[in-house]
Amino acid sequence: MTTGKRTEIIKAHFEGEAGAYDGNVVKTVPHYEEMLDAVASAFPFRPDADIKIVDLGSGTGNLSLALRKRFPNARVSCMDISGKMLETARKKLGESRTDYILADFSGHEFSMKCDAVVSSLALHHLERKARRQFFARVYGALNEGGVFVNADIVLASNSRWQRMYLAKWEGFLAPSLPREKIEEAYARYRSEDRPVPLLGDIQLLRDVGFREADVFWKYYNFAVYGAIK
Repeated sequence: MTTGKRTEIIKAHFEGEAGAYDGNVVKTVPHYEEMLDAVASAFPFRPDADIKIVDLGSGTGNLSLALRKRFPNARVSCMDISGKMLETARKKLGESRTDYILADFSGHEFSMKCDAVVSSLALHHLERKARRQFFARVYGALNEGGVFVNADIVLASNSRWQRMYLAKWEGFLAPSLPREKIEEAYARYRSEDRPVPLLGDIQLLRDVGFREADVFWKYYNFAVYGAIK
């Protein structure tokens, strides 16, 4: 499958799921609210700081909302490939100090500097070969002392641990989803997602110039990690 075709499939998936996304995500992502809180907790800014945040693959705006609650003076730019996802985010966040950008973040060229770039459950759609260049663009967009934080699906360092990760994930899914829905989730994971080993991304961040790269939260195949410019 070509990258362009896969992107269209992903876009169609999220266009169709926008209305049900918030209900589904808490059933499919372990400790979802805790994960979002970990992103906000990793910010090296005072709560009253006047900062600019770019949320890549912002979806229905859950991460942006968590950040706005923690940093009420922040200006947030929500970027997503799905117009319907952005419509849902707009209903949550309103117009004040918030921008909405309909775009594919994978090739986005930042036109202005910002203090934080964040993402949740989106970067695993990037092809592995594109990640270094993507991180370099993020690095270039940040002000000195700015932060990049990502909450996402990750791979283990070896196949044995990866099988364990998936078994733990299935154990979380089983009480709330019927077997056919779990199989659908696995099929989508295999066809649409391109997760990478967590430690590989940590090294890539260092390679493009970031410092103090760290993992802030982890639950098997889900992690929050980032670095400072």
